[in-house]
Amino acid sequence: MSKPMRKPDLRGVTVATVLPFKDDSSIDWDGYARVLDYCACPDGIAAVFVNGHAGEGGSLSDDERQAVIERTRKHIGGKPLLSGIIAHSTAEAIHQAQLAEAAGADCAVLFPPAPLGGGASATSRAPVAFVQAVSSAIGIPVSIFQYPLASGFGYSPETLAKIAALDGVIAIKEGSDSIFAYDENRRAVKRADPSVAILPSNFNWFLPQLAIGGDGILSGLVSLAPDLFVALWQAALADDLTALRAVNERLYPIVRAIYGPGADHGHAHAHESRAQGARLDRQRRSAAAAAAGRSGVVRRHRNDARCGARDRRHSSGVRDEPMADEAFIHIVRVDIDPEHEAAFNAWYEQRHFPDLLACPGWLSAKRFVSIGDGPKYAAMYEVAGRWAFETPEFLKVKGFGPFESLVKNFMRIQLKPTSGPT
Repeated sequence: MSKPMRKPDLRGVTVATVLPFKDDSSIDWDGYARVLDYCACPDGIAAVFVNGHAGEGGSLSDDERQAVIERTRKHIGGKPLLSGIIAHSTAEAIHQAQLAEAAGADCAVLFPPAPLGGGASATSRAPVAFVQAVSSAIGIPVSIFQYPLASGFGYSPETLAKIAALDGVIAIKEGSDSIFAYDENRRAVKRADPSVAILPSNFNWFLPQLAIGGDGILSGLVSLAPDLFVALWQAALADDLTALRAVNERLYPIVRAIYGPGADHGHAHAHESRAQGARLDRQRRSAAAAAAGRSGVVRRHRNDARCGARDRRHSSGVRDEPMADEAFIHIVRVDIDPEHEAAFNAWYEQRHFPDLLACPGWLSAKRFVSIGDGPKYAAMYEVAGRWAFETPEFLKVKGFGPFESLVKNFMRIQLKPTSGPT
């Protein structure tokens, strides 16, 4: 008797990872590990999608696709792992899907094969037969990659409904690139099988797609701004339109930079890769600087760090800014609406403070409530030096997490010691 199929829960944020390469066109595995650290491992990322368009799945060999799955599985642990199946025929799709299953993928994401273009997907017969053939040949579930309708590869609501009714189909990555088509497809799929997840993915439509209704988000843009997409999804879960709008405003410049005028879609994923690589390079350089700072500051007792900073001060005792390894006080003040206040305070005390104090160079933390003018809440930190803001540990936990889009009236104050007695 065969074992029942394990169906991963794809509700939430799924990151479609970019895949970096070296100059000789071989995969940059060290760079890829940093990509996963940044966008696949943080809390709030529900699943990871590899070997898709952003992951260059169509240009990889079988061995390379296998290696991507195996390395990703080791890196992310038990999170659901999806792998793209970009094939030119049903036989090739079955072959890729079987290899993906053997390598450790939890779900095969089926891209429409080339023969379904040119009007072949206008009726349901060929697309349904393709999905059924691949699904029946593997022991893991499948998800459907819905293309933009203008490409000629997008499926109709009728076709998607028939596909959703097949055993083993658990999700639709909805990329029709039309809000009308999105809603029609969502309704058709949910009528066929309410358990099939609809995952919005069109970069121009995240807010309206989630406002209409969706079961998660799947996008390569998550690899650039995972924290914003987690905040967007949490706002959607809370039915908080104000928060959705606020996060969408922060996403807008990223979307325009990647997909805006002058950045045709054929090169968009290259832009994503370059932006991701630049960010990771900055983090790597910051980590090196932090390591140098830690050798001289953090390994001392806290009082030694302060004394060392005083010893390195100019003879006047006054500087415009703290030195890179000079201790100082960092104060953050914010307001938050009353309906979010209790949850915000609990998160700050139980999650945010412990996370920050686990970072190199963050020496102490305390919160205050204002009794005068200005934002209500203040947090005061003792920081060993500016390098503490550049460590990989801090970059993972900075900001306001699930409340990023809800805080307002943000103020930051930084104080350095004077030359007088302390």
